[in-house]
Amino acid sequence: MRVVDLPREGYAANEVRGRCYEIGHALAVLLDAFAPIWKTAFEADDAQALDLYLAGVLEKSGRQCGEFTESEIAHFEAVARVDVQDLLAQRSEQRRAFDSQVGMRLSVIAPDTEPLWVSGTDPSNLVIVEGGVLHTRFVHIHHERGQVEMLTDRMDDVVALTVAVGPHPLMDGVLWLTIAGLDTLDVVSDDGAVNISGSGLTAQFTNATVDENDGQITVYLDKQN
Repeated sequence: MRVVDLPREGYAANEVRGRCYEIGHALAVLLDAFAPIWKTAFEADDAQALDLYLAGVLEKSGRQCGEFTESEIAHFEAVARVDVQDLLAQRSEQRRAFDSQVGMRLSVIAPDTEPLWVSGTDPSNLVIVEGGVLHTRFVHIHHERGQVEMLTDRMDDVVALTVAVGPHPLMDGVLWLTIAGLDTLDVVSDDGAVNISGSGLTAQFTNATVDENDGQITVYLDKQN
C-alpha cells in the first residue's frame, strides 16, 4: 500500500484547503486497497463522500474501525477552542492592518439593487474578516457597467476588501470593493467613462462618477433612472 504522510500535529485552523487535499488523498489510497472499484462507483454517483464510502466498505468486510476515547475527544475539543480563538485574533489583526494600510486606495461602490459580482478570486489567498473578505493576491469584480481586477505577486502590500450585500460573503453580490496599499493610480475620466491603472490594478467603468480626495479614489456606479 502506498504511504501518505500526514502531519502528526495536525493542521492549522485556517489550512482547510490543504487539509482536504491531503486527507482526501489518504482516503483514496485506502479505497484503492480495500475497494479497487471505488472510482467506478463514484463516476456513477459523484454525490458520495470518500470517508462514508470507506466506512461502508470496511463494515461490509467485517473490519472494525478504531474509535477515539473520551479523553482524546476532550483533548481535540480543547485544542479546537484555542485554535479558533487564535484564528479570530489573527483575522482581527489582519483587518486592523488593512484599515491602517498606507498608500493610495481605490473604492468602487455600487447600489445594493445593482451589486458588484465576484467573477474571480484565489481561494488560497482570501480571509473572511469582520465586515468583509480580504483578498491578498487576486480578485476580479464585474458589473454591468464595467470591471476591476487586482493581481499582485504577494511581495506587494496591496490588499483588497469586498463587502457583501447579503449573508454570503461573496455569492450574494458585493456592495463595495476597496483596494489598499497602492503606490500609484492613473485615472482617466471622460463623460462618465473611467479607466484606472496602477500597482497590479486595472479598472474600466461607464456611467460612473469619480471622487478624488487625498489619495482616496472612489468610483460610484450610480443607479440609472
